[in-house]
Amino acid sequence: MGHWPGPADPTAGKRTEWSPAAAGLHSSFVGERTRRSGWARVVPARWSRWVEPYVFLTPFLLTFLVFLVYPIFFAVYMSFTNWVGIIDPEFVGLGNYVRLSKDVVFWIAVRNNLWYTAAAILLVIPISVLIALLLNFKALPLKGLLRTIFFLPIATSAVVISIVFMLILDSEYGTVNWLLSNIGVQPVNWFADPRAIKPAAISIIVWRWSALFMIYFLAGLQSIPAEYYEAAKVDGANVVQSFLNITIPSLRPVILFVLVIVTHDSFRVFEEPFVLTSWTAYGTTGGPEDAALSLAMYLYRMAFTFGQLGYGSAVAMVIFAATMLIAFLQLKRLRVFQVD
Repeated sequence: MGHWPGPADPTAGKRTEWSPAAAGLHSSFVGERTRRSGWARVVPARWSRWVEPYVFLTPFLLTFLVFLVYPIFFAVYMSFTNWVGIIDPEFVGLGNYVRLSKDVVFWIAVRNNLWYTAAAILLVIPISVLIALLLNFKALPLKGLLRTIFFLPIATSAVVISIVFMLILDSEYGTVNWLLSNIGVQPVNWFADPRAIKPAAISIIVWRWSALFMIYFLAGLQSIPAEYYEAAKVDGANVVQSFLNITIPSLRPVILFVLVIVTHDSFRVFEEPFVLTSWTAYGTTGGPEDAALSLAMYLYRMAFTFGQLGYGSAVAMVIFAATMLIAFLQLKRLRVFQVD
């Protein structure tokens, strides 16, 4: 009996191409293997997962090490040397720090910085809170315009602000002395009187910094739920009681943050007193009798005006140590490290 041929097999005589689906492999697995095939030639597959992130972080890490970490350690080393930037540094041990302890001008700068810090804490923080409360008031008209106006000091250069205040405080044509003369007060020579130059510098700091920290307090106020105030009103609390028992405790994290930042920035204050005194007859000396000289200005004077880079580095290390110590004491006093 003859064999009747069946239907022809369509795949007969043809070469079947390989595919992930035909092999039972998920496409993501194949893509991962394909993506790593070039990298696996350099790094074994079991290590590539840990090495790849650091490859992408390498540009940042190199920049961080070269422009931040290395200068810090180099400044620490320089503080123990007598170096003018041209010849090789001469190691002097603690000589620069011993000299600092006996430097009268250095202690004048320390005293001035304490004044700046006290003014920043006692004036900037309360003023910032009051401005934030005003701008957070719902019935305030032109709220957007007022917020922009109060934000302008942040968007303006400190140099420009200092020059404007120089014109305002000018002994002959300044607005402040004009107002004082109209009310029968003797005009003040703000740039020649040691008792007046410091308040002039503090006024710039307060006006400029209040705008910055107002933003933090405004954000903190807007994060307080309105239900808290409604419940307090139902219980018969007045505005002052609501402020003391709801607003202040709710703003505690913001107040702590601003307090640390204000203290830190107060020890680094430079532009405001520098520009305010550099255009006067006293040059960049910090005003008459160094009454407006800050630690940062003294660092600049010793390192870049007099070329004593080793001694200037010692001043920088003192500023760094002081800010770190004060910040730690503030955090400890406010019980930040306490675990509930």
